[in-house]
Amino acid sequence: MFWKRPKTEQGKAPAAPVVVWHKPKAEYYNIAAAAIKAEHTLIAGSTGCGKSTFLRSVVQALLSTCSPAEADLIVIDPKCTDLWRLDGLPQVRAYTDSKQAALRILEEVEAEIIAKQRQARAAGLDEYQGKALYILIDELNPLVRDKQIGKQIAAAIEQIVTLGRSSRVHLIAATQNPNRQTIPGNMADNCTCRFGLKCQTSYQSRAIVGQTGCEKLPRHGVALADLGGDFGAYAIPNVTPEDLRPLIAYWKSPASRSYKN
Repeated sequence: MFWKRPKTEQGKAPAAPVVVWHKPKAEYYNIAAAAIKAEHTLIAGSTGCGKSTFLRSVVQALLSTCSPAEADLIVIDPKCTDLWRLDGLPQVRAYTDSKQAALRILEEVEAEIIAKQRQARAAGLDEYQGKALYILIDELNPLVRDKQIGKQIAAAIEQIVTLGRSSRVHLIAATQNPNRQTIPGNMADNCTCRFGLKCQTSYQSRAIVGQTGCEKLPRHGVALADLGGDFGAYAIPNVTPEDLRPLIAYWKSPASRSYKN
């Protein structure tokens, strides 16, 4: 006689076991934690000044504090940095280094924001209460300056930073050339957390943190930051790809999860 799966009183098979996620015992930098707590975050600085390094510290904070039950990540990496290593993590909904795929993903997030807002209103809530979504972009410049789809990408980003807060959608983006062409529309105004690393000109410094000074910074290790009105100079952690390996390995391992009926 073949074994048959037991049925519930309603005649349906019992539900699949629920995944219980266990957070790692890991350390992260408070300055990076400020970036993931903000509505949206913008990181800017000239080539080689450490934007990708700082973005890794943000990833470190996310992977240390957010289980897959608490947050999803979308990683858009037109610069083709080491962020490809995040692909396959249970938190990572999508990874791409393609501009066309990035546009499609951003437009899908736009639609998702509207759906979440309607869901919240239907429940009598002012804001969506479900899982957070973080969109990490390592280099805005090649996306918004693309001759064919740059304007569409910029428009999608503007919508996300304008409407995302009430839906727990957070954009964290880096750019090497902060100006009106590479920071779409009202993006700077909606990014309540802004980090200016070494910039080439005082104009770029004003574009990212609202005042001069970033052009005088050393090439590595320091940023001027506007953390929602709290302005100051901060040491930037030097997080390497090797520093992320244990966290990536943990979330991909069985140790990160257990199951219950």
